[in-house]
Amino acid sequence: MLSNHPERLNPDFTTGLLSSPLKHWSWQATKRTLTWLVLTATFVRLAFAFSRVSVPFELDYEEGNVLNAALRILHGQTPYPEPASFPYTLNPYGPIGYATAAIGAKLFGVSLFGPRLLVFVAGIATVVIIALLIAKLSGDWQVGVLFAGVFACSPLVKLWLPLLRVDFLAIFLSLLGLYIFLAKPRLWWMAAVAFSLAFLTKPTAIAAPLACVLDLMLRKRVVAASGFAATYLGIISASAFVLGKNFIFDLTRTHPDPYSLKRALALYFVALISAQLVLGVLAYALAFGFRWTNQSRALGFYFAASSLAALSGGKLGSETNHFLEWTTALCIVGGLATAFLLASH
Repeated sequence: MLSNHPERLNPDFTTGLLSSPLKHWSWQATKRTLTWLVLTATFVRLAFAFSRVSVPFELDYEEGNVLNAALRILHGQTPYPEPASFPYTLNPYGPIGYATAAIGAKLFGVSLFGPRLLVFVAGIATVVIIALLIAKLSGDWQVGVLFAGVFACSPLVKLWLPLLRVDFLAIFLSLLGLYIFLAKPRLWWMAAVAFSLAFLTKPTAIAAPLACVLDLMLRKRVVAASGFAATYLGIISASAFVLGKNFIFDLTRTHPDPYSLKRALALYFVALISAQLVLGVLAYALAFGFRWTNQSRALGFYFAASSLAALSGGKLGSETNHFLEWTTALCIVGGLATAFLLASH
């Protein structure tokens, strides 16, 4: 249900959740304690991730491919050579991730450390933006910090953050675009630029721009929605034209492996059970029971769209990294659920 009133949980949603004994509980003291505990856990988790960033050998098969593309860029070559020529090189992601890895190799030398470090920084920036989004929409910075830490400490982030992959760069750019869209609505074109860069990092990063277009259309801002779509698609199309047919081939023709919805749902189950079940219940309860306002509605659409985009994990060669953006949205919406539940007390 949509509402133009200040954001709050539906009475039906909170009925019975705050029983009599809980009314005497000091929520503020609990929040402060949990916030410091999570900050400590986040520091430990990030320190552990950094130690893995420093490992001098491959931790994942794709790291060598990304580093190879980065070195091609440093040598003045395209990361998308003719796929039929030897040595056969296929790079199925957009140029932004490869260019970022090239910057890391240029700054820190030819090794995995520099490119990994920039991905690690993008992961930290993602944690910060999660906290800012929750704090902005709920007015509760403690809950924002708490759920940003929950994201940093989640099992999927532990697994993927230290690796030279493009996922965290794409998520960072998507969240940056969302923050611009919500904090500076008149700068929707800047959000569209950030979203196009996210797509040119990883082409499955489509949940955020879809959410923003839906939000603009629902507000009947047709001109802004058209300009947003034109900016987004224009940048992607121009990039495809400049990079040429080999880029298009690598992006669209190098994943012929079959798709299985059963496999996608199985990965959903794994992602939920891996210490995120309670968070998932919170997030989906809020999505169905919350009065989304003009300010928060885009995040509701983002959560729904990322839930659908995660189904791309059903491809035979896909892994749980396809659920990282869904985990991000889960933490944001779960944080909003918690903040507004506490505010209603």
